[in-house]
Amino acid sequence: MLGRKVESTRPVTLVEVKKILEQRSVEPDFGYEQQTSLDYARKLAKLTPEDATKMEKELVEEVPALRAESLVKIVDILPVHESTIGAILAKERISLSPAQNAKVLEIVAKFRTKMIAPPEPEKKEEAAKAEDASAPVEEKAAVPKKEKAEEKAEKKEAADKKDASEKKEPAEKTEKKTKSKKSAEPKSE
Repeated sequence: MLGRKVESTRPVTLVEVKKILEQRSVEPDFGYEQQTSLDYARKLAKLTPEDATKMEKELVEEVPALRAESLVKIVDILPVHESTIGAILAKERISLSPAQNAKVLEIVAKFRTKMIAPPEPEKKEEAAKAEDASAPVEEKAAVPKKEKAEEKAEKKEAADKKDASEKKEPAEKTEKKTKSKKSAEPKSE
């Protein structure tokens, strides 16, 4: 990838990003950043490449005020509310008329029914990890927790006894002092 020239730039949908990166993933210099981008595109691409292209064309025909960047974001996000469309268009400082917003939502709704499901995570690997770690780890983890609870209870009892003995000691000392004062005083008879 190093040393390649940028011939042109254009905004592309996540579906196109996914397609491009999947083609490049077989190259030996496919980097970490590209793999991360491919994973992201796989998780969030909601339409097939054909549907995304059709949707872009329909949006361009029906709402020519949309710029390419906004078009791509609308295809990626598939907004449900007019406020979402407004948020997408806020960067470009344009706003659509209510009729244009309704047309965009109508086109999006048509393609929303064709959404593809995101890929499921590898369940076999997760099940194997859970199976390996389940029983022995739980037993080992439970024993130290139990011991810690017992230690805490013992420490609390010891602290309570110490507090109780400290409370008794001053009372005993004052009793001894009063007794010693009484014995030191001469008796008057």
